[in-house]
Order: sequence, then C-alpha cells, then structure tokens
Amino acid sequence: LEVEETESDEFYFDDLIGFTVRVGRSKGEIVDFYDNEFNPLFEIELKGKRHLVPAVEEFIAAIDFDARTIKFVLPDGLIE
Repeated sequence: LEVEETESDEFYFDDLIGFTVRVGRSKGEIVDFYDNEFNPLFEIELKGKRHLVPAVEEFIAAIDFDARTIKFVLPDGLIE
C-alpha cells in the first residue's frame, strides 16, 4: 500500500495575515503582507502602532497554524 500525503508543509506569507504575533512580551497581529521580490515585509500592529518587519526565516521563531500564532525574535531597535 502506498500512503499519499494530503497535507503540505508549504504556505504563503500572506496566509499569516490575521495571526496573533508575539514579540518578546508584546502581543499584536499581522495586519498585512507586502510581497516584494527583494524585501518582503509583514505589517504588524503592536501596542496600537504599526511596524514593517522583514519576512525572513531568521526573525520567525515559531508558527502555530492551529492556534494561529507566530513568534518573532527581532533585533534590538527594529520596531522602536
């Protein structure tokens, strides 16, 4: 018997719009995604302010698709 996988590990960054975001102790939401070949960006809202964050693997610590949450680890000063 051959087992065929129906789920894929692939996703698109714009699938993450609406996910709850954790950055350190702050909690917010991904409100938009800007697809740019050279510098794709998430727009996240934290504490009532919107910030642009590069959509790169190095900044994403964890994604929970079931809970619709994403944890970022960002360099100091990026969202100040």
